[in-house]
Amino acid sequence: SYSHDTWDYRLLRPLIGQGLLTATGAAWQLRRKLVAPFVMSHAPRLLVASCQRAAGRLQSCLQAAQERGAPFDLHQLLLEFTLSAVSDMLLSRDFAEPHDEIGLALLQARAQVA
Repeated sequence: SYSHDTWDYRLLRPLIGQGLLTATGAAWQLRRKLVAPFVMSHAPRLLVASCQRAAGRLQSCLQAAQERGAPFDLHQLLLEFTLSAVSDMLLSRDFAEPHDEIGLALLQARAQVA
């Protein structure tokens, strides 16, 4: 079964609070029930649009690396893509933008424990 009681979720809780993403047990069930109608009816359309926006930046990064003949960190690029798409879809805010303070904090926090 899927659990939110993993090291990465425990890391996120102090940073973003006990919301749908990080809650467990009954707290998660209540939050999930509250957002279910929105998520179920709008999720596919919103996720497609968010992924398309995030894909543009990913493509630019890969093309720039190819033009320079430089190596790139695919894991980091895909992590930023996912962060961008999910935060845009759920919060209408792109945490992977280069100057987004919350996104930078999340990526730095994750790098400390990875």
